[in-house]
Amino acid sequence: MGNLVSMFEESLGKSTGALPLYRHTMDVVKGAVSIVRFGEKKLGYDKGRSDLVVLSAFMHDIGKLNDNFQRMLRYVSEGRLEKIKSIPKIKHEAETFNVLDELPGVIENSAKAIAGAVKEETGWSISAEIFGAVPEDVWTFAVTHHGLFYVSLEEWEGYEGPQRLIRREWTTFYPREVGRRTLLDLLLRYHPLGGAVIVADLLASYAHENGKDLDSILAEHEHPGDIIENVLLPNAESIEASIRRYDPRDYSLRATLNLLLGGV
Repeated sequence: MGNLVSMFEESLGKSTGALPLYRHTMDVVKGAVSIVRFGEKKLGYDKGRSDLVVLSAFMHDIGKLNDNFQRMLRYVSEGRLEKIKSIPKIKHEAETFNVLDELPGVIENSAKAIAGAVKEETGWSISAEIFGAVPEDVWTFAVTHHGLFYVSLEEWEGYEGPQRLIRREWTTFYPREVGRRTLLDLLLRYHPLGGAVIVADLLASYAHENGKDLDSILAEHEHPGDIIENVLLPNAESIEASIRRYDPRDYSLRATLNLLLGGV
């Protein structure tokens, strides 16, 4: 088994320009690092919390390693749209735990490579301790990074302890459910930067799709609220349209951005 850095390098992250997953991931990490540095300087964010947000940015698209999702991105990038009909519809956030189950031990095996890549790309040093027992919030960031899904903790016969399932219907009651981990939990727990992964992801996507220089945007907009108000909100429709090229669902992106803006 390879490590996640090499897997990301060999996989697609965006269909436009056949962008490698590694490149998109590191652009998101770069945005997250900029946001948590602001948090440390202006808000007294501690290093442990900052490390968790940065690691979450690296892990946010791990669900894109799903074989069918990769096949779909490849077909879109090659313009073979008719082929997509033969592939099961995959929501990459909802594949987070499936990919982890298929790659046992991959986090421990990837720790050194991830820390090295993040350090080389951004100058940020992730503490080694966080890889020993990756906090559940890392995976909640991954599952919720488009604002739609959440982690449902459910008691199932034949299984020991609550099982993690990914659900979308917020208003539905599941009889076996004993708890939830949602975007709202992250927004409250990491206030005011609980939306850092969403903001960094959307910013990286916007910069790539429009040929903008990410470093220049981050240098111009230090406050995450400025990024939302002056970059993402004015371009919300075009950003959502770019996502819909491979995932035709309503993200309610403008509403999500306004929610995040209200928190920062």
